[in-house]
Amino acid sequence: MEQKYLFTLHQDLRARFHGAVLARNPYEAASLLGGEFTERPSGICTSSSNPDELGLCEVIRFRPDLFHEMNADDEALAGSLAGDVCYTRKSFGLLAKRGETIERLLRRHPIILCE
Repeated sequence: MEQKYLFTLHQDLRARFHGAVLARNPYEAASLLGGEFTERPSGICTSSSNPDELGLCEVIRFRPDLFHEMNADDEALAGSLAGDVCYTRKSFGLLAKRGETIERLLRRHPIILCE
């Protein structure tokens, strides 16, 4: 069985995750989420004195053209959260200001899958 990892999206190093996807590599994870992956020059962080940096892959960018005006369902789900437009893909969603590119940190976590 090919190795897969759990990739999580974070607003910053210490933030809770916004979404997660099971993928073979960060490029596949970004593709599944609809974003564009930018790799760290040094690759995935596998060793650090700062535990918040472990597994850090770098950034996924979500272009402004992916976002659409919010409909009544989107507004109900967003509630009082700030945002003019939203991007949704299956159960994953992001809010943004009109014309804004959203960036999220991508972190890799090893997992064990039952066969």
